[in-house]
Amino acid sequence: MNSRITFDNLKQPLPTYSLKNAYYSSVRAILKTVGNLSDGIRLGNKFGFDSGVMLDYVYKNQASGKFFVGKLIDRLYLNAVGWKRIRLRKVLLTESLMKVVSEQLNRKARIRYLDLACGGGEYDIEVLKHFPAPRVEAELRDYKPENIAQALNNAERSHQNHLRFKQADAFDDDNYREKWDVIVSSGFWEIIDDDRLVKLCLLNAARCLDPGSVLVFTIQPHHP
Repeated sequence: MNSRITFDNLKQPLPTYSLKNAYYSSVRAILKTVGNLSDGIRLGNKFGFDSGVMLDYVYKNQASGKFFVGKLIDRLYLNAVGWKRIRLRKVLLTESLMKVVSEQLNRKARIRYLDLACGGGEYDIEVLKHFPAPRVEAELRDYKPENIAQALNNAERSHQNHLRFKQADAFDDDNYREKWDVIVSSGFWEIIDDDRLVKLCLLNAARCLDPGSVLVFTIQPHHP
């Protein structure tokens, strides 16, 4: 409840001449000018700081940018506590998915695996490379073409050309017509501020799961 109150308060516009408004205006200006020396901030400005392309860059955690100052800014950016926790989330998610996929393969000779909003697909690719391709039919979806392109590149680098990719809207009911053994939603529902949409997506995913199948999802009730 406190998180919801905080969120509602933060949505209110700041007074034009307040110090906070001046501060955030300055930060935005810096991000869009000097910040572009950092490759990470430049990607965020182009694709969005919560995009799959951005998270893919954060996962790799390799500072780069224009000149020494750009690399320095990028390292400070990647060391932000929020991004550190995102990288930890990937570790925990990968461990959970390894366990879930193993358990499903103990139940069935062949399983179907779906990611609703894969971004760059880093955690999916890391998990699926440990299992025989003929036993796991995997489809990774995202509604942004740049995320699908990034995921395709990541899969090719890992020699997992058998993975299937599809540009699809996770909030479209028509995309929930098949049954899956494992469905994943990571870094997705927590960035949607419309509870109705999240509930609809959750119920649609649930309808695609038979008894014994598994939905793996992440939430972020508080951002540091």
